[in-house]
Amino acid sequence: EEYWLKNNIINLVMLFIDGPTIPPVKGEQGLLDDVFGFVKTSKRLSHTNTETGTESLASSENAQLILSLKLIVNRQLIHAGLVFKHLSRELGCVEIGLAEKGPNDTKELQESTIKSPTMLKSFVYQLTEHYRIAPDNIKVVAIVISGMSISVQIMTCSKGSASLMSTSLLYRLPESTDEIARLLPSVLKLVYNRSQIIKNIADHLRRISSSVDVDYFENVYFPPCFVAAFNEEYVS
Repeated sequence: EEYWLKNNIINLVMLFIDGPTIPPVKGEQGLLDDVFGFVKTSKRLSHTNTETGTESLASSENAQLILSLKLIVNRQLIHAGLVFKHLSRELGCVEIGLAEKGPNDTKELQESTIKSPTMLKSFVYQLTEHYRIAPDNIKVVAIVISGMSISVQIMTCSKGSASLMSTSLLYRLPESTDEIARLLPSVLKLVYNRSQIIKNIADHLRRISSSVDVDYFENVYFPPCFVAAFNEEYVS
């Protein structure tokens, strides 16, 4: 943990080596790798694996849960920028957008209010199916990155498939050397706390995997997740 913290502070400070501001990054993958690399390396804190730019296993296995009114929305729903896995099972994801203003506003809104909640519900569903457990003790997490801003979403299920979605405040990475002391600690704390949530659920899955249970398990009903979309005929 201490190594992760020190190493990422150094990496973030090195972004300003050529000047007082962070140089422009190319593409969403560049934003994740060059600026938000500490999100990716937080897998060491949670003892999980990561996959980048792959189709979500949960969404592809349980496609019946994701019923979209638009094919393009449905196609975007099954892909995440980054996925955190315990073995082959997904416990969290990262959604990335280049900016929080202009034409990217709609993309950010879709990812934070439509895409990530649907993916998280699908993660919960595939965990209950694979481990034959009730979803009561399951927490799954999404990180939403939009430009230099970052927030965390946590989904919990307390009564069957009924889920509660909690969203953190929006934090910003420093864009100049003057902002490092003020902004950087809060962002690193947010990502660290998120990694501990994933670590806890991964540890929980390891514990139940090592126990024998031959009792009958009644599947929890998960209703389909419907995604609203505009009809092209009514868009000028």
